[in-house]
Amino acid sequence: MQQLKADKQSTERIALLAAIGISTENRRDVDWQRTYEQLKQFHGQYGHLRVPTDLRTPTGSLATTWIRGQMALRRAGRLDDAKIEMLDEIGFRWNSQEEDRQSQWETQLQELAAFQKTHGHINVPHGSLRFWFRRQAQLFDDGTLSSDRARKLAEIDPLWHDLHAALTSYRTRRNLSLTDPSWHDIRALLPVSEDPAWDAADQRAVIDAVLWKVRTRCDWNDIDLRDVTSTAVRRWYDQWRKAGVWDKIDDAARFRGAGQP
Repeated sequence: MQQLKADKQSTERIALLAAIGISTENRRDVDWQRTYEQLKQFHGQYGHLRVPTDLRTPTGSLATTWIRGQMALRRAGRLDDAKIEMLDEIGFRWNSQEEDRQSQWETQLQELAAFQKTHGHINVPHGSLRFWFRRQAQLFDDGTLSSDRARKLAEIDPLWHDLHAALTSYRTRRNLSLTDPSWHDIRALLPVSEDPAWDAADQRAVIDAVLWKVRTRCDWNDIDLRDVTSTAVRRWYDQWRKAGVWDKIDDAARFRGAGQP
């Protein structure tokens, strides 16, 4: 029954084409109609025309190639109105490639924003998001990133295009500074030290600096503390790790401007 209905609809389409002067005896017109019917069926089943890259038309060509061909014909003014109307009926997206690229870009932007909110910084460690983010910075440096996209990235971090500047900024350091209750818990975990430099140091600032360094993966020399060298901070960190204290400190850490990884 469904086949009879499909055949009837196909016959009606052929009659419509004939009525507007498209001969069904023309091989190209027949092939066009066959591919159209295939895509119409695909749209009816899935609700869109984002066809698989390996889908073949009845003539053996790739469906994606055929779709791009219709776009090119319309841009060149060589696709007649009847065919445009028929393609519109099945949800043909004339700017689909551009729309898909923009949609993918917005998805990556949202993932970056979520990462920054969770971790307090924008140094994505690996994966496609890291590649995408670095690509945006490259485009910015080349002057080829649109102002709209640059603005959206700046809403996540004003210094996004200079990763080192973003990570070492006051904004990021504050994001990764401890809350008062968290510092209270961590202070109780710290071992007694016979190092006079540790006793004289702003111990909360030191712990903040180490947590910031570990999470952003910046260099030890990027630690910026008054009256305490980065060498001393690293020595204390190594001692805490060897004593098994650092993991407890890390687990107890809660930050002002970040969720938990």
